Amino acid sequence: ADSNIEESYLMLEKALFCFEQGKNDELARKVRTHRASLLFRLNLEEGRVSGSPGTIEFNSALLVEQLASENLLLEVRRLLTLSVLPLLGQYTKEQMEKNILSKLPIESTDSPFT
Repeated sequence: ADSNIEESYLMLEKALFCFEQGKNDELARKVRTHRASLLFRLNLEEGRVSGSPGTIEFNSALLVEQLASENLLLEVRRLLTLSVLPLLGQYTKEQMEKNILSKLPIESTDSPFT
């Protein structure tokens, strides 16, 4: 999974360069937000995020809010299901699934992106 995240991150770096060169601020902002989520996921998976579970939950919530504001809903799903939910208690996990994940689009299993 880490190599897919790293590969996706590198593709986003290239896209960001192109959007910045083309002066497309909207797409550049989307790429920066997506890139921040990938970096957060990678750091979580590699144990490089320190702090209490509450701090991680708070940072995750901020990132989810940013992703949702950019309409990057599949990345919201990936962030929560792959990286955040495994760290949460049972009640919080159930509430996330009921109140957030159930409202997000379902990802196609043949997607080349992570």
